[in-house]
Amino acid sequence: MRLSFLMACVVILGGFAGCGDDDSVSDARPDVRDGETGECSPGQFLCTGNVLQPCEGGTWGAGVSCEEQGDVCDEGLGCVLCHPGAFRCEGNDVMQCATDGESWTVVDTCDPEEGETCDTSVGVCISPCAIAARDRSNIGCEYWAVDLDNAENSTDWAAAAQFAVVVVNLSDLYASEVRIEIDEAEPGEPHALREIDRAGVPPLDLHIFHLPRWDVDGDNAEGVDDDPQTGLSRRVYRVKSTTPVVAYAFNPIEQAFSNGAMVLLPTTALDNEYYAVVWPPANPMSIPGLLEHPNRDYVTIVGVEDGTTVHVTPTYDIFAGVGQPEAHILPVDAIPAGTEATFTLDQFDVLNLETRAMAGIRDTLPDLTGTLVTATGPTGAPAPVAVFTGVDLAVVGGMMLPDGSTDACCAEFMGAQITPVSTMGNNFVVSRSPIRARPGSGWTEYDHYRVLAVRPDTHVTTSLPGDLADFTLGQGEWREFETRDGFVLHADPPVHVVQFISSMEQCYDWRPEAGGDADMMYVPPVEQRRTNYIFTTGVGFSENWAVVSMPEGAAATIDGRDVATTCSPTYTDGEIEGVTYRAYHCEIEDGRHDVVSVPPPGSDTALPIGVIVYGYYGAGSYSYPAGSNLVRIFFG
Repeated sequence: MRLSFLMACVVILGGFAGCGDDDSVSDARPDVRDGETGECSPGQFLCTGNVLQPCEGGTWGAGVSCEEQGDVCDEGLGCVLCHPGAFRCEGNDVMQCATDGESWTVVDTCDPEEGETCDTSVGVCISPCAIAARDRSNIGCEYWAVDLDNAENSTDWAAAAQFAVVVVNLSDLYASEVRIEIDEAEPGEPHALREIDRAGVPPLDLHIFHLPRWDVDGDNAEGVDDDPQTGLSRRVYRVKSTTPVVAYAFNPIEQAFSNGAMVLLPTTALDNEYYAVVWPPANPMSIPGLLEHPNRDYVTIVGVEDGTTVHVTPTYDIFAGVGQPEAHILPVDAIPAGTEATFTLDQFDVLNLETRAMAGIRDTLPDLTGTLVTATGPTGAPAPVAVFTGVDLAVVGGMMLPDGSTDACCAEFMGAQITPVSTMGNNFVVSRSPIRARPGSGWTEYDHYRVLAVRPDTHVTTSLPGDLADFTLGQGEWREFETRDGFVLHADPPVHVVQFISSMEQCYDWRPEAGGDADMMYVPPVEQRRTNYIFTTGVGFSENWAVVSMPEGAAATIDGRDVATTCSPTYTDGEIEGVTYRAYHCEIEDGRHDVVSVPPPGSDTALPIGVIVYGYYGAGSYSYPAGSNLVRIFFG
């Protein structure tokens, strides 16, 4: 044992010569006289970090560094090779330390054919799905997708158009088996799962799942928005894969004059607290003979574990849902604004809460921005849920155009999956959307923003002029503004920043193939940026764009091409903590793409970057972050 030589020299031989060189090894033990009493007992060792002290005559002796011998300090054995029972990795082998602390033994071998690897942090075989769960990002192996309320009227029945989930396999080695399940039971009944689709996705490839229509707000007659709206159902698709993937929902995936898309968040990145940010509906009240069924905001909550208690405090009155028994949709009572309502959700349960219609032109405009959702499990501990928000039709704009009008046609569905409060950050670099106005028109459309505080006394500073440079928000309060430019923002505590792109007419003189329309997107904070992204576009759009945001001096590639030299236009968005950020607008084709940050010259470390994806055609748009980390960074 490595301890012995040093202890023998110190305790037995004292100053005698001939104990040998410092790196010799013996199995002798320190001499401790039996029967002595004091602060320690014979044969005891004390470890202070990696320094060993033996018990000598009832007192602790001089310290000896185990580390200098390449050992560790163990209070049962002294300086040893390893702690008995400890695990480590050697390649794909899992090694366990012997009971005497003097050797390692192979106890398991990870199977690379199954995608397993040895996790060096704990010394066990771990699957790629477990690694993705540990790392917390939009990469995962289980997702929940909801066919959110979209336009339903006599001229635009986008709700009936093809809802789809696109799954991208991130592995360059392993195929992924992906299956889609639904639960055909009514809430409160035993689960009745049915697989509705399955596909193998080759390495680095994608698959589009065209899913059967299952509107979360219920069934209705063609072109008539007379479904229950608010209700409790099990209208959710569970997406499960055998290897890590990224997933996006398209509502619908085809051009239907009311398009939307969102990045989906895996179950392993969900949490227990959410605040909604959304936009008011385009037509919020009934007009007899013209518009019998108004547009509505909504918040949609999905249970991912049985026995989850959900608390919802809406910022606008929630419309009572009468239920639809033949569709297994249960009724839900009305909820007044500012009142906390409590529900119990099992896995697959979906609580859809939609705003009531305005009572008249003097009534408050429906808006669920600031709505709070929290969840706990059966023991009262925090529990994860998936939370979505959206509006079936909205117009974004109202800015004065060159012809003196404020036309904001036309209305568009918007929706997003909300990121948890625990993942919110303090710093944002916000890049403008790719311009849709025709070059030479003399006009550039605005992007609109809402900044929402989730804690009291939130101080916000930005690079924008005037009173937008510095303001304070209370918990649940938000500030709305518009700008043509990118900007930076710092907030303490963290905030949500949500971008809303303008409706088509607000582009004034737009390119015919890229008039687009409104859409919304939660902007990821700088703290959650990644160094690589794999993502996909929508299908059949005239233009698709990736906006890459990175520090000046950094480098990145898009599909192997240098971003800085192949993407234009480019803009400076601002500076955070002495770092200037620049945005590059990269036009891309339909399909899968990757953006990778490249280490700067003289460095081995790639810098985090941000990527936002947009798509336009003549009268529709989509936008979403290509991805982000979703690490818990806010605990306030």
